Amino acid sequence: MSSVLDAKAYSEYLSGLYDTNVTLGSALYEYDSPRAFNGDGYSISIYELPANIRSRFESADERLLTEFPKRPSYRDRWNSQHWREAPFDTKFEKYLDFALSRYDEDRTGLSSQFQAIREALSRKRTYYAFFTYDHGDHPGNIDLFIVDLEGGRLYSINHNT
Repeated sequence: MSSVLDAKAYSEYLSGLYDTNVTLGSALYEYDSPRAFNGDGYSISIYELPANIRSRFESADERLLTEFPKRPSYRDRWNSQHWREAPFDTKFEKYLDFALSRYDEDRTGLSSQFQAIREALSRKRTYYAFFTYDHGDHPGNIDLFIVDLEGGRLYSINHNT
């Protein structure tokens, strides 16, 4: 029974991110670092862009851009940045740098993924949103979501320190 509840909660979480029902296939690329006791670590998942998310973002409206993503309750102390179209706003550069940093990026194949993400975020038809929790004046936690319409990719990154 708990797996059914977990699946329902995950489905609601995804709907709250993208303002549409979402079914993700198998990841095209996935990396999860080991997590420390307090949750420190790094995770990235890259999926082929589902048709319903593509459709929702190709007709992005005021509702999507001002009300989504919905921050889950376990992130209640985090800040939210709603969906916006790239190019990536330079005022958020420290968050992008933090999201795309991992000490073992060359050994794990992350560097080529980071390059593709930066390229996607440099052009129109890419949307991004994120939740952050800072440690003083610098990022310490981020959930970054990217919808790349041109490249047909969906990115999800979580980085905690």
